[in-house]
Amino acid sequence: MHLNTDLILLPVLLIGLIGFSVYAAWQHARWDMRGCVRRGGIARDWFYWLYGFISIGLLQLINVSEALVGHKVLVSILSLGSVMYLLFFNGWFRNKLLGWKHTYEEKDD
Repeated sequence: MHLNTDLILLPVLLIGLIGFSVYAAWQHARWDMRGCVRRGGIARDWFYWLYGFISIGLLQLINVSEALVGHKVLVSILSLGSVMYLLFFNGWFRNKLLGWKHTYEEKDD
């Protein structure tokens, strides 16, 4: 019997991504926006680059997968839409992501 891990991992990835987007939307809704900052061009450019890299990786995974044949367009739209929401429209996640980036950059090796 041949086990197709695509049938397990691709739906888990999609459910995890959409689930995290729902969690981020919930966090954004209850987020205290008094601490908001205006992003400069460098931070915005970083989000565009990050979206590009994540999009390429997700689309590669979806396209080479043998799972969900006949539903790849829907899976691609849901995946890219979730990433787009997180990176461009969810302030809570953007601030959290920039905090992680700053922590990483300040870390001594």
